[in-house]
Amino acid sequence: MIEYLGPANLGAVVGWMLYYFMRKYKIFSPQTLGATITAFFGGEIVSLLHKISGSNTNFDLWYFVGVGTGFFMYALYVGTLSVLYAMGKIKSHQILEVAAGCGAGIDEDLDRVETLMEFERVLKDWNDKGISDEELKIALNDLDYSKVDYYKNKRRKELAVRPEIIEKFENQNMILLLK
Repeated sequence: MIEYLGPANLGAVVGWMLYYFMRKYKIFSPQTLGATITAFFGGEIVSLLHKISGSNTNFDLWYFVGVGTGFFMYALYVGTLSVLYAMGKIKSHQILEVAAGCGAGIDEDLDRVETLMEFERVLKDWNDKGISDEELKIALNDLDYSKVDYYKNKRRKELAVRPEIIEKFENQNMILLLK
């Protein structure tokens, strides 16, 4: 039984990555299709491992069982994230994309998400822990978060802050503290 775990696990990783890359492609060309098929069938590494394992282990069968398992596990994972986003448990589309592993993999996108999350934390601390307006000003000045970012996130409903905090922030003209 243990000899089946290797090909099944390798297949599961390939299946997970296959679904990931299929979601990541913006344009599907013959080259990307060829690369995807090559990844699916394993290329040189899988054939080498097949030779090493010997022909009596049903390597191909367990590899493809693993590919299917990984493929559908990733689909289930992304589906679960989508449901959590629809229910409001994941507030930001950017955070959803980071969690799903698609769309926000570039460092500047991750920095933007981290900055948004830090901005939300600062606002909550200002409201809940009673940090002073001066401390808020210093904290906001340290962030690379602008008025444009704020309005864009607000319009997209990506701010994971209670509405009354946003209202307080705007009513007290604290938005002027943003760059």
